[in-house]
Amino acid sequence: MNLGRRLQYKNLVLFILAIAIITGCSKENSELVKEIEEIPDEEIKAEKSVEKVVEEPTLTALAEIEGDIVPTTLEDVLNFSAGPFAGLEFDEEDEQFQEALAPLPALGEDASEEEIEQYLYNILQFYAEEYPDPNVLVNRWEQLSFGSPEVEDPRYEIKENFNVEIILDSSGSMKEDIGGQQKLDLAKEAILEFANQLPEEAKVALRVYGHIGQSEEVSCKRADRVYDLQPYNEAAFSETLEEFFPNGWTPIAHALEETKKDFAELKGENNTNVIFLVSDGIESCHGDPVQVAKELGESDIMPIVNIIGFDVPSDEQQQLKDMAAAANGVYTLAKNQDQLREELNRTNEMAQMWFKWWGDSKQEIFTSQYEQKKEINDESFLWKSTANREWNNVVTSVNLLWKKDKKISLEQSNIMGEILIDRRDAIHEIGDTLFNRMTESNTETFESLREEIDKMYEDQKRN
Repeated sequence: MNLGRRLQYKNLVLFILAIAIITGCSKENSELVKEIEEIPDEEIKAEKSVEKVVEEPTLTALAEIEGDIVPTTLEDVLNFSAGPFAGLEFDEEDEQFQEALAPLPALGEDASEEEIEQYLYNILQFYAEEYPDPNVLVNRWEQLSFGSPEVEDPRYEIKENFNVEIILDSSGSMKEDIGGQQKLDLAKEAILEFANQLPEEAKVALRVYGHIGQSEEVSCKRADRVYDLQPYNEAAFSETLEEFFPNGWTPIAHALEETKKDFAELKGENNTNVIFLVSDGIESCHGDPVQVAKELGESDIMPIVNIIGFDVPSDEQQQLKDMAAAANGVYTLAKNQDQLREELNRTNEMAQMWFKWWGDSKQEIFTSQYEQKKEINDESFLWKSTANREWNNVVTSVNLLWKKDKKISLEQSNIMGEILIDRRDAIHEIGDTLFNRMTESNTETFESLREEIDKMYEDQKRN
């Protein structure tokens, strides 16, 4: 099935729907109203408060279903595009919640099972969640195992020098606010904190793009290294951060090309080279950042590439994910400053491990099985609570559309309730299988863990 082209939403504003309403027969009443009305809040943790403003949608037709609402594989879950309300938690009294549902048309009493499922699919487009990719966790463990003699990847061997270059997006979209503070200011604060914690012997550089905005032609050619690779100086670095503002376009490919030049003389044989890209969007200057990332990852620089999508809409994440994969790096989504800070600090942990070896020539650098098991348990809890939050929001919508708006009937709400329970339970089961396998395999090498995840993909496809 083609799961790549799903209905996308950006900034809670665009609701693009295609007309496809079919008539038919109804399904029997399933007596699930009580379960629909009882919305559990245990295990459900809202990741952020409701602060975004929803604009009034103008189209009311229903989008066609692309793929199954009830997933059967891990790939189905991960490829279902997150909706604009992902990570938020609603109740029936929330005005934004009601406004989002207002454009939905009434569903006729003689609606077929296909129409009812299609209607539910359109509701789900608002609230579908983004589930954690298990490969991200394995990649993090590999970085935290830096220096361990069991790690075969030469990028994670202890080298003589430790170099970090941060590529920061300063394009016009970084003017947007998160929690009342400009995104670029939040990023600057997190980067400054990260740099402050680096060992004195480590070297850091900063490259910026999007800070020049007179025209597309000019902006797309500028990705300036504003702080040369050198031991960290807090005063100088802080002063540099104050010299640029969100302004122009997003030349990611050009920025990566220039960064590759920066490291031309710093071969991976003697250097641990870490590259961070912090961006809130995708390439806008007609470059090919995926290809450039691939060339960077395959170079003798042997970089450890970390790409952080900072409050990136779900429809713009794929390019950033592809870049990380092409560079054999890690992509993570940071929805707020705390998550951005957390991702940056993972590299600080690696830098501290390097410094420990550098200072006393010891390689006491291991991520214990206990810590990994705890992270698996945490990720499993996040998976289930995410599924529960999604279920809670959609069930609340169904209740609202039935009891208050009278757009669907009691019988139709029960049919939708059955499908939603099947979806939630299927996601729980897929998560249980995944994290149980990871727990059983967490004594193995990282390559074995990735093979286990790939095996799960293939097994589910065959079944």
